[in-house]
Amino acid sequence: MHMRIAMTMMDKLARAKLCVIMQCENQVKRTSVTMGQAHPVWKEEVTFKSVQITSDLQVSLRALTAHSIVLCYQTMP
Repeated sequence: MHMRIAMTMMDKLARAKLCVIMQCENQVKRTSVTMGQAHPVWKEEVTFKSVQITSDLQVSLRALTAHSIVLCYQTMP
């Protein structure tokens, strides 16, 4: 049962538009959107201006499917 659910979610993600959203202090950065990749890789540089070196960085992987936005993964500070 769990394997079927996991495979269904992976199938949906492979057809979804994916992006990574990063937040540090009050600044939010977003990568470009990929589509149709089961294991996307982003080779992008992101710069946060004037943040403390000890600030938390939150990273979220977002998937936009045909029907809804799905939060796939998010780090916790």
